[in-house]
Amino acid sequence: MATRKTPDSAGRLENLKELVGAIDEFETLPGFLEHVSLVMENANQSGGEMVSIMTLHSAKGLEFKAVFLAGWEEALFPHPRSLDENGATGLQEERRLAYVGLTRARKLRL
Repeated sequence: MATRKTPDSAGRLENLKELVGAIDEFETLPGFLEHVSLVMENANQSGGEMVSIMTLHSAKGLEFKAVFLAGWEEALFPHPRSLDENGATGLQEERRLAYVGLTRARKLRL
C-alpha cells in the first residue's frame, strides 16, 4: 500500500499513536474494548448526536442516517481468512455482510 502525505497526515498519525498508547494501558484487547464500551455507553446517555463504530455483524437490523464503510481494501475485505477456511461459502458470507453494510443508511446519496 502506498503512503500518501496529505495536510492531515500528521494529525492522523498522532491519533493512531494515541490509540496505541491507550491500548497499551490495558492487559488485553478485550479489557480495552470493555472500557471503551463503558465510556461510550455513558456518552450515549448525553442525548446528543454521535458516531457509532461497529462491525458489519453488529449492524444487522439497525438503520442510520448515514453510513461510512471503511476497510474495503484488498486483503481486508473480503477477509482472506474467511476465504481460506471456508472457500466459496466464506465468500458468500462476506458478500452478505457487504450487503448488510450497504443497506444500513436511511438515504442513499451518490
